[in-house]
Amino acid sequence: MDEAISASNLSKIFDHPSRWRFRAHIGGKSAVDNVSLAIHQGELFGLLGPNGAGKTTLVKMLCTLILPTSGQATVVGYSLAQPEKIRQKVGLVVSDERSFYWRLTGWQNMAFFASMVGLSGREADQRIRRVLNHVDMVADAGKSFRTYSTGMKQRLAIARSLLHQPTILFMDEPSRSLDPKATSRLHQQIRELNYQQRTTIFLITHDLSEAEKLCGRVAVMHHGQIKVSGRPSDLRRQLHYRTGYILSIAGLTAAVRAALQPIAPDFRTEPVAGLDESGFLLYFSAGESDGRLTAVLDCLRDNQIEIVICSSIHPRVTIRVFIYLLLGTLIFTLDLDGANYWAALVTLLLSIIAFASIGIIAAGIIMIVKRGEALTTLFGAFANLVGGIYYPVGIMPGWLQFIAKLIPVTYAVRAMRLSLLAGASWTEIAPDLAILLGFIIVLFPLSLFVFHSAVEQARQDGSLAHY
Repeated sequence: MDEAISASNLSKIFDHPSRWRFRAHIGGKSAVDNVSLAIHQGELFGLLGPNGAGKTTLVKMLCTLILPTSGQATVVGYSLAQPEKIRQKVGLVVSDERSFYWRLTGWQNMAFFASMVGLSGREADQRIRRVLNHVDMVADAGKSFRTYSTGMKQRLAIARSLLHQPTILFMDEPSRSLDPKATSRLHQQIRELNYQQRTTIFLITHDLSEAEKLCGRVAVMHHGQIKVSGRPSDLRRQLHYRTGYILSIAGLTAAVRAALQPIAPDFRTEPVAGLDESGFLLYFSAGESDGRLTAVLDCLRDNQIEIVICSSIHPRVTIRVFIYLLLGTLIFTLDLDGANYWAALVTLLLSIIAFASIGIIAAGIIMIVKRGEALTTLFGAFANLVGGIYYPVGIMPGWLQFIAKLIPVTYAVRAMRLSLLAGASWTEIAPDLAILLGFIIVLFPLSLFVFHSAVEQARQDGSLAHY
């Protein structure tokens, strides 16, 4: 199969400007570091990676918008030293589109960009109508661009990129800021471009699930380097976090150990007091969708092994808690000898239920309005500010102290500090715990109602599959 894109040891180093005129630069930052890849004609290829990984820089080099520092690449058979030839064959769609004229209509914008690629008269009109029809924008082409939604702007950007009938289409996070319905529509248009018109598509995305839906092959980029490439399903298995599980079981024979070995090769056991001489703790890890947890439980059930307790430990949570405790003990000389641990545990459980209820309400609102992540993030930051996490509530202005009394984090923080730092008695902590419980009585049923309403609306508008 012919290669649409081929890169060999492609690198880009951005020089740091010097403060002094007589020095050209000081050092440099390697945005792309010896990247080699091959993309076949007609392929829908995805590039994953965090912000700053070098994805956009790589695409800009392949589109001849910036020059590489070293390495070689060919795009549709032309080397990067032939930018005019390459630009005639490639299209570029970016998520933050600012090159349209907001006071013009969609059609007028398209006519302007058609003239930029050498189209005019009837040929331009026919081409504009064809690409607008492809993205379902013909009916809205006469409207002012400033009245378009984010999804409509993105579709018009795709239409513009198709005016000169490119062989390769580069798409830099095209679904960013789109609601689920607009994202689904965009995905369908990308598939049609790839399958029906055989356009090679180079898709940049942060979302592995999006890559799974669209791409036949993906690569992961980090610190300017391609770390791994392959099918999305294979990468998901490699990249997924694994959760550690602990089972307290009664009885574990050699036959059961032999049956567990192929299912969970990393399992280990420890004797545990409190059951009997046959009591064990069984440790193993499992991914989100590898089926290992279910297989282990089925194996124990089939062999009539009694499971007394099952718990899980997420590595990130465990490490975070350990770091907080270590910092408190070593740096801030935290003394927990007199702490009321049982009160702290009750406070923690009540806080989890209250905050989980708020989280479910926020998720339901986002599902209903199709956006709102920024508002929920702002609310969380404001709650942390006035709830006493950063500053004592008592030193805040009166109106902030009033707001603090209306959010559960205030009482959770105060009860936790009293129990751990002051070793307060149950009587001293009881008022805060009672208020937390009152929040739960109100918030938990409300969260179930909001989430149920959100699911019903998502079923009606067809966006449930995105959640």
